[in-house]
Amino acid sequence: MIKEQLPLGFKTEHRVNFGSFIPGLNSQPIAALHAISQQQGEQFSFICGANGSGKSHLLQATVAEADMSGHSAVYLPMREIGPLSPEILFGLEQLSLICLDDIHLITGSADWEEALFHLFNRLRESNCHLIISADQPPNRLNIQLADLKSRLTWGPCYQLQILDDQEQQHALIKAAEQRSISLNSETARYLQQRLPRDMHSLMSLIDWLDHHSLVAQRKLTIPFVRELMQGWQR
Repeated sequence: MIKEQLPLGFKTEHRVNFGSFIPGLNSQPIAALHAISQQQGEQFSFICGANGSGKSHLLQATVAEADMSGHSAVYLPMREIGPLSPEILFGLEQLSLICLDDIHLITGSADWEEALFHLFNRLRESNCHLIISADQPPNRLNIQLADLKSRLTWGPCYQLQILDDQEQQHALIKAAEQRSISLNSETARYLQQRLPRDMHSLMSLIDWLDHHSLVAQRKLTIPFVRELMQGWQR
């Protein structure tokens, strides 16, 4: 299979799935991505949103759902593959699903833009679905290749909405439950008030607190969290 021919494997987080995502106002893109994971819906889709809005989570969840359904799928984060040769994209059209995360990181690179353009052209002749994410909609990206910019608008564009305070607290509590640790709403609110509000920072802290609470065999009370956060480095 082509998946085995990739020079690198990019693993998705084992806790990342649609069920672990707090939808907020994002029910429409979640429904669309779930359909794509089952080889339904639009062949090309674009997901955009600010840092911490959940783009990577949803792309990884889509790949995980596709894998569970027996479809060949790959998650490729541009943060990791950007320094590699764009040739890594060659042959991916043999898969059922490709998720390219954070393409704003490679805009302006002539080699990468041309490789993405040719990938679109090859996919037109296949049954492979393509989902691309970025921090901006296609028409606001610094794409130099006009033909690629046009292809990025071939499918629907979904703008992810940031969770409000209550939804974010719910997400923190749910993430803690998945790690078998107890986090009450008061402690979740304490974390919100002392960290950047993006979910990436908050989820990284939950993982860090999970480790230290396990080592200390203590619950995540505010006094314990306050003590631990003196050593927290983002």
